[in-house]
Amino acid sequence: MLLAAPDGIVFAAPPKRMSSGRAKHAQVVARLSPDVTTLEDPFSGEFETRIHY
Repeated sequence: MLLAAPDGIVFAAPPKRMSSGRAKHAQVVARLSPDVTTLEDPFSGEFETRIHY
């Protein structure tokens, strides 16, 4: 899972391999700070996007 957050881009994954139907909880596996990342809209505004804090 990739999340755009105010403090950068966060990569998250389940803590272990999960089968369908079980509760899924993600943990952060990597974080890129805003000074080394650029967030761009690959769809050029075709879809509505909202950032929730």
